[in-house]
Parts: sequence; C-alpha cells; structure tokens
Amino acid sequence: SHDTTTAKRQVLVIGSGGVGTMVSVALERSGQASVTSVLRSNYEQVVQHGFEIESIDHGKLSSWRPSASM
Repeated sequence: SHDTTTAKRQVLVIGSGGVGTMVSVALERSGQASVTSVLRSNYEQVVQHGFEIESIDHGKLSSWRPSASM
C-alpha cells in the first residue's frame, strides 16, 4: 500500500531520447514522482504536441508530457 500523505519526489531527467522519455513516463505513472525533463532539439515540439509513445508496458500515449520541460 502507498502512503498517500507522502509528497511526490521531484525528479530531473536530463535527455529525453528513447530511454529518458520512458524513464520519465514510468516515474510519472507510478504516482510517486513529478518529472522535469531537460530537452534539447525537440523542446518546441514536445511543449506544443507532447510525445507520441507506443509501449508494451504503458500502451499508446498520445500527447504525453512530463510535469515540466525545460
């Protein structure tokens, strides 16, 4: 069981390639963390449209975004 009185952890993920993005998704979906992703070349695309993800573990996610991007 999860203790609902515990605040979410604030996590910074540097890089949102395939691995960084899926780490961010897993952390956010666990309900235990709020993720800020540092993006480089795809910043504007992600801010405007989010990520399109198809994952065996998480299914199809359209316009998914971490809690914050920078």
